[in-house]
Amino acid sequence: MSAWNPNYVAYAASHGRGPQEQLAADAAEWPGSAEAPFSIWISEQLRAFLAERPAAFGLFGTLREGRAFTAFLHQIVREGRGGISWS
Repeated sequence: MSAWNPNYVAYAASHGRGPQEQLAADAAEWPGSAEAPFSIWISEQLRAFLAERPAAFGLFGTLREGRAFTAFLHQIVREGRGGISWS
């Protein structure tokens, strides 16, 4: 079992890196805010998941199907759809 959050593993994989490598890359690119790129990425992926599976969310947009979301993340990374649009 990995010590890394599986959602972070998907984020790192979307950049072609392992989690430790991605953390180092983000720390170098975003000094003092290494968590920001992951937060941006995960927010964008939540919006994409909402568009595909609105029933996975409850009242006020609360994610009710965390495992399905994690599976979605790994699927989009495998399909090459895990990038950030920055728009």
